[in-house]
Amino acid sequence: MVEDELEDDTFYPIVPGHELAGLVVKAGVNALEKFPVGSKVGVGCICESCLQCKFCKENSEQMCEKGFTHTYNDLIQFGFAGVNDRKN
Repeated sequence: MVEDELEDDTFYPIVPGHELAGLVVKAGVNALEKFPVGSKVGVGCICESCLQCKFCKENSEQMCEKGFTHTYNDLIQFGFAGVNDRKN
């Protein structure tokens, strides 16, 4: 991807990698209760899916019938990437 190995399918700017971890330094009003400043957070390689199909309801977003959004070189499809309340 860094050298456009996907032949014009790379979206720039790009940060290679697919799993992210960090500390919350600032949060919006809707996220502050679940993610207070100082919280440890992590993101897997899939950051959104439809959350409506049978696979999403079975915790198998990678099989989403409508597709899913990777954390790298992908476009947000459903408009709610970011928050997953799942405890498991």
